[in-house]
Amino acid sequence: MDGAFPSPHVRCEVRPNGDGVTVAVGGEVDLLAVPDVAGRLAEAIETSLGTVAVDLAEVTFIDSAGLVVLVEARRRLAADDRRLVVARPSRCVRRLFDLAGVGELFVVDDLDDARP
Repeated sequence: MDGAFPSPHVRCEVRPNGDGVTVAVGGEVDLLAVPDVAGRLAEAIETSLGTVAVDLAEVTFIDSAGLVVLVEARRRLAADDRRLVVARPSRCVRRLFDLAGVGELFVVDDLDDARP
């Protein structure tokens, strides 16, 4: 499950975290990068049993397309009584959550070592 997609705009790394998994995302999460991020999140959801944490500390830009990916991942996990944790959201992620009014949808963990 380790590795990164070759997109020039975004980096995604998936790593086990107990019975869950952490998806670390960095760079620009825009319309061009969404297929990469969505693919990694789908892989994480399908191959793990527990919580999926998405570490967004190194995201430098995120638009509405990136937000849709997070909302959809949360919906898929909730359907299985699992949860999505947004770990260490960067300033731009927090701003988008505030502007879109979706902050309450997500469990946010500001710890350096986010554990599902």
